[in-house]
Amino acid sequence: MHEFVQCWMRSGNFMALRRIERANFPGMKGYNKQKANKWLLYLDANNLYRWAMSQYLLTGGFQWLDLDKLLDIQSISPTAKRERQVVKR
Repeated sequence: MHEFVQCWMRSGNFMALRRIERANFPGMKGYNKQKANKWLLYLDANNLYRWAMSQYLLTGGFQWLDLDKLLDIQSISPTAKRERQVVKR
């Protein structure tokens, strides 16, 4: 378990971006009125996990789960509280 967590911690997150779309709207450089107007939204995903990363790390109580006991993510309600969920099968 320790090696599993250490490997995860060293891996970190990585994101590479490559432009595959171009915006097209009046007032922008290279605007082409023959094409449909298109706006792009860029999202900064660097701070999405700030709260989680500021919490204390778990120090014990880890256990591996058998395949038949893995949590079925589809069974969790989207309006469920942010607490531990017990899924009854």
